[in-house]
Amino acid sequence: MLNLNTLLKQLKADYPKLQFKKGEQFTFRPPNVVFYCTKTERPDLQILHELGHYLDNDRDYASHIALLRIESKAWDTAKQLAKKYCVDWDEDFAQAKLDSYRDWLHNASLCPICQINGYQSGSKYHCPLCGKQWQSQLLTEQF
Repeated sequence: MLNLNTLLKQLKADYPKLQFKKGEQFTFRPPNVVFYCTKTERPDLQILHELGHYLDNDRDYASHIALLRIESKAWDTAKQLAKKYCVDWDEDFAQAKLDSYRDWLHNASLCPICQINGYQSGSKYHCPLCGKQWQSQLLTEQF
């Protein structure tokens, strides 16, 4: 596994307009800041994932499923970056990270009455069985 400090030096040289700052968690803050944390599993892959957000230029999403697409795309970009920077790729790790979004999306879309998955329209979910409408607060709570 490539040393995180070595990887950071390479990334800073390759992306001089991008700032890499140590923080409490991994996140990309547009337009050009990647926060990284060293107290976590596979910081090398996670920093590449956040770099993927920067390179993919996906800033907005209109639905929760669109957020999942953005996250998936950033992991795909991270996989390509891992090859470029000789970072050992761990597909199980990437899928586990995506699973947290998949699980969140599943729970957010569950009808509070019927417990079946509804569909999102605008900021609300709708149950196709009972007609209940609800808004999920899980996005801001978990992510």
